[in-house]
Amino acid sequence: MRSTPPDHPSSDAVPPAARLRRILVVDDEPNQVRILKTGLDRLPDCEIMIATGGREALDLFARQAFDLMITDYRMPQMNGLQLAQAVRQLSPLVYIIMLTGFDNGAHTESAGPNPVQLVLEKPVDIRHIRSAVQAALDTMTNRT
Repeated sequence: MRSTPPDHPSSDAVPPAARLRRILVVDDEPNQVRILKTGLDRLPDCEIMIATGGREALDLFARQAFDLMITDYRMPQMNGLQLAQAVRQLSPLVYIIMLTGFDNGAHTESAGPNPVQLVLEKPVDIRHIRSAVQAALDTMTNRT
């Protein structure tokens, strides 16, 4: 018999569209995290959590499942690409969006297999992020 912890709903126990989708926003700038969280709170059936760095994000992933993560690229101690690679090990199916102020592609291409599905250049309009997140969640729901 398969046992599923309460924070990790079984996909056969709860239809994907009927449960809250968990989104983690990771950025070391408190103002940026607040803006993203406020903008994403408007998405239906989503729970938005925040982390102010890679270590905190990994701790959250170790305790509960997330459907999607938005992370800044440039952060102290662990950049967004390093975080995405570590998260991919913990949660292979999570959709990862990385925000960067200087995307020339080199930082994702040089790292081997890219763990990031979407890179958005800053500054990003919150409506654009909300739309990208909704499209990603819709795609994930349609796969199940």
